[in-house]
Amino acid sequence: MFALFAVLPVLISSLLILAIRKNRAAKYIALAGSIISLAFAVIVFLTPSAQYSVDWFSASNLVFHITIVTYALNKILLLLVAAITPLIFTYSIGFMDVQREQSRFYTEIGIFAAAMMLFAISGNLITMFIAWEVLGITSYLLIGFWYNKQKPPLAARKSITTIIIGDIFFLMAIVVILSAYGTTNIASLISTAQNSHIQLPLDASLIFILVAVFTKSAQFPFHEWLSDAMEGPTPVSAFLHSSTMVKAGVFLVMVLLPLYAMANLEWILLVIGIASATVAIMNALSEHHIKKILAYSTIEDLSLMLIALGLNNLLAALLLFIVQTFYKALLFMGAGYVMKANDGEEDIFKVYNIKKNKMLFATVVIGVLSLAGVAPFGGFFAKASLDSSATDIYVYAALLAFDLLSSMYIFRWLIVPSGKSDKNMQYKAPRSMAIPMAILAAFTAISGISFFALGMNSAQPLNILDMVIESGLVISGFIISYLFYAKGLLPNVSLYSLKYRIMHNSFFLNIFYYKIAGFFEELGEQFDLFDHSVNRLFNMCGGTLVRSGNFIRKVENGNVNVYAVIFVFGIVALLAVFEIVAVL
Repeated sequence: MFALFAVLPVLISSLLILAIRKNRAAKYIALAGSIISLAFAVIVFLTPSAQYSVDWFSASNLVFHITIVTYALNKILLLLVAAITPLIFTYSIGFMDVQREQSRFYTEIGIFAAAMMLFAISGNLITMFIAWEVLGITSYLLIGFWYNKQKPPLAARKSITTIIIGDIFFLMAIVVILSAYGTTNIASLISTAQNSHIQLPLDASLIFILVAVFTKSAQFPFHEWLSDAMEGPTPVSAFLHSSTMVKAGVFLVMVLLPLYAMANLEWILLVIGIASATVAIMNALSEHHIKKILAYSTIEDLSLMLIALGLNNLLAALLLFIVQTFYKALLFMGAGYVMKANDGEEDIFKVYNIKKNKMLFATVVIGVLSLAGVAPFGGFFAKASLDSSATDIYVYAALLAFDLLSSMYIFRWLIVPSGKSDKNMQYKAPRSMAIPMAILAAFTAISGISFFALGMNSAQPLNILDMVIESGLVISGFIISYLFYAKGLLPNVSLYSLKYRIMHNSFFLNIFYYKIAGFFEELGEQFDLFDHSVNRLFNMCGGTLVRSGNFIRKVENGNVNVYAVIFVFGIVALLAVFEIVAVL
């Protein structure tokens, strides 16, 4: 239970901010809580693995537990979240300069961080689901943080609508697993399933969980909410994409990977991962929005992690999982820096020349090189490990294509604002923004050394030929981007052209979303019309009976002659009925 001490400081500090409502003190309280949480997370990381359960409540013969585990995967995610949280908070001190919103911002993002830490150390599906739901609620609040603008509330509603689909399937999976196996403890479930002949409920529940994973980790066809989520503040984007919510789905597959291997469902991860990466890369190559390009790159990163898990290469998935945390937070912070310097401008073709700002350019270049997969940065070894594990020629070809195209779009992201404007960026970021970027750049730069040692000494050592091929493709991507954008060999694609709409396939996918939503809206209207028709029918029947009753009531007037006439009329009617029945 000591692992809970890593969650509590950041949670308590968030609730304290909410209680005192002091905007000036909010950032310092949040930062202090995050640093204490990081200290506890480091202690947990250095202590032996353990599991602890406490009874929560019982229903019939079922006992529900809160289970905390500190196995290797859990400790890695906990440490990543705990390490990024104070950096995000520090960056926010300089970035979030709207004083009246400080308390609300730090409360929401603090609870968001605490929920992800709880998710990291959860040992059963019930505890995970609770953290999963808190992540969804707080992400909705953070994406729609600027509620007085037009787009953020729409983006927040789109994200929560998509995520709720997965939440329902996750809950269905828990119900199926609980009914079939009588436990939601992950370790017990894996052990029970491996020794059980009850396969169908397991397969169904694992597929349900995949739907939840694809919605949470923004995989095709549920990925469009993530690009729209860029309407939230940049520190939220950096946090969301680097170590928190979008990683939750991938992490869930990691801990359940033995079950997916046993059920032979890894092919679904491969298919969806390749489809998602293809869609994301096409969008990133045509997108102009400085943060949306990075959002699509996150979709590709998550897709590569799922592909690695589909190839049963947990090491490659874990390397990508770790290194992506550093370079993605760094790149989003760099994007926020650029936007601040350009009065909120988000089009990469309209911002000032960023090469003149040496600190910004140097740190951003490190993030770009790691994402592209340039040696000796961590992204290179992670992608090389993934390429080496592909035994199918088509999967291998797809991974090589991704290496080339991802380097093209991320170098485009770097080159265009470095040479398309004749103005220089004069903005000097506060130290609270610059220091986290420098720290992340250092982590990104030195991670390659440890990843090289880990990759060469693993059960699946890196293939030298794959490393050479990857390097060649990355260099080719850089050269193509340089010729197209720095030298102007490729004309700028208009945002309204057919070519743009074909490449930026979100246009067609969102139309598909609207069609689906329109279908259900029309279906709902038809049900509403049927409901009104049924109501009118019952109202008509009821009205008829009321009018009949009112008429009959008038007969009850105390006149004996009237009663005698009615009696005779009734006798005659009965005789007529009996005669008709006898004839038939």
